[in-house]
Amino acid sequence: MPRRNRSEETSELQVRSNVAVAGNPQLTIPNSPTVVDWGASNLDRALSQSHDSLSAKIIEGLREVEALDEAIEIYLETAPELLQGISMALSNADPLALRRSAHSLKSISGTLGAFRLFELCEELEIMGRMGTNANQPLPDPACALLEQVEAEYQRVETALKIERQYSETMTE
Repeated sequence: MPRRNRSEETSELQVRSNVAVAGNPQLTIPNSPTVVDWGASNLDRALSQSHDSLSAKIIEGLREVEALDEAIEIYLETAPELLQGISMALSNADPLALRRSAHSLKSISGTLGAFRLFELCEELEIMGRMGTNANQPLPDPACALLEQVEAEYQRVETALKIERQYSETMTE
């Protein structure tokens, strides 16, 4: 995450504390430690967790060119279908379908900086490619890998929703 200068930290802090005050009428003293802790702690905690699943640099780049909200929307619409495609490919022992679905999910995940999900999908894609080229069934670890992909997708999905919420609070 890029370092911010002191004035940027203050303005972001003021925005967050004002959001906290608006969300809780009992808190009426802007920038008091109670307001700042209450308002920033939940969002900060969620944002720091989201950065474990997403590249802050890529998210910030998308935000700067005002493409983040649209990218998140497309991702959240498309990724569940691709996950379903991966699951079906494994159920049907179809390496070609696995390769295609895993490749597509890998690509859109990389676009948003979800690099751990990218890597997991790449492993599935390779398994699909090897199965297609050798005309062999999918290896047993592919199903275990799907569980990891699904768990990581849940983290990415949560992180993207948090980023979208954060973007909305910053534009209000």
